[in-house]
Amino acid sequence: MIASKPTILLVDDQPSNIRMLAEILKPHYNILIAISGIDGLKILKTTTPDLILLDIFMPNMDGFSFADKIHSIFSDKQIPIIFVSSAHDYESIQKSLNKGACDYILKPYDPKTLQIKIKKVLFKVEKSRFESSYIEGNKIMNTFFRGGVKSINHEMLYDWANNLIDIIMYAKDPLRAVLPCFKNTYDDPSHNVKVAILSVILGRTLNLKNIQLQDLAISGILHDSGKAYLPKDILDKLTSLDPIEFERVKQHSRKSYEVAKELGIHKVQILNAILHHHEKLDGTGYPDELVGYEIPLLSQILSVCDIFDALTTDRTYRPHFTTYDALKMMKTDMHHQLNEQYVNNLIALL
Repeated sequence: MIASKPTILLVDDQPSNIRMLAEILKPHYNILIAISGIDGLKILKTTTPDLILLDIFMPNMDGFSFADKIHSIFSDKQIPIIFVSSAHDYESIQKSLNKGACDYILKPYDPKTLQIKIKKVLFKVEKSRFESSYIEGNKIMNTFFRGGVKSINHEMLYDWANNLIDIIMYAKDPLRAVLPCFKNTYDDPSHNVKVAILSVILGRTLNLKNIQLQDLAISGILHDSGKAYLPKDILDKLTSLDPIEFERVKQHSRKSYEVAKELGIHKVQILNAILHHHEKLDGTGYPDELVGYEIPLLSQILSVCDIFDALTTDRTYRPHFTTYDALKMMKTDMHHQLNEQYVNNLIALL
């Protein structure tokens, strides 16, 4: 699936200014046009653009008043604003920033500079959206790991998954935007969230349909939920697990499968993705020692993202690997276990 273009609302009373901006931006963005602040507010009642480019000097409602209206009426939308104006005085620039503007572009402007500034602002928006999604996912999974199945419900998970997919489908560079949100420290709740996010990002590169991305998000956020039922001394053990302990750990994928069913999730694709995320192409995985393409597609995606996150976070028994070393290990040492195309796609994203 190809990411949708971000939408930019142009608010300027001068047709020549609108035409110039639209000509520069249309190849890269969806453009909405308002020739007054009042028109702009009407558009915002039905549409939420990713960015507003706003003139200061307009009749009836100037740019500053328009910005005030946005913050008071549409505060929940948190739409970034860049002022584009011919006012060169310090007072206008400072007032724009005080009104919450992300940037201030002076007319006449260089088209390349304009594009760079817009890209920077939109990338910050992407990072902020990913951070919010990551935090929300962690809240859900921390609640589950403390309170069990009865503490959350599948509606929460689907709401979170659908919001995540929207963010990823609009993102120009999703992996670069989301990785700064992730910490090097490992814990089970955040690991589930990170694997879900990474899996949907990887799934997008494989042109999966929206419904498949939704299945990935749900299976990802629940893939290790069964670890909530394992003893802490096994999960946090500083040395290698003995055979009995390892057999107990291997049961977590079946338990995660059961957790999903207890939450009212009965879709076969999701349940199988969770159950088989530790299978390996060479048949050495668990729980069923599936070989090659006996392993569900979604499980193969989860496996790549699960291993990548596990390698790049600190564990009780070793420090984290760098992104480069983790991917090198996955590409060389694990090539017979992981789907090569999916690993290559992950490398290409980075």
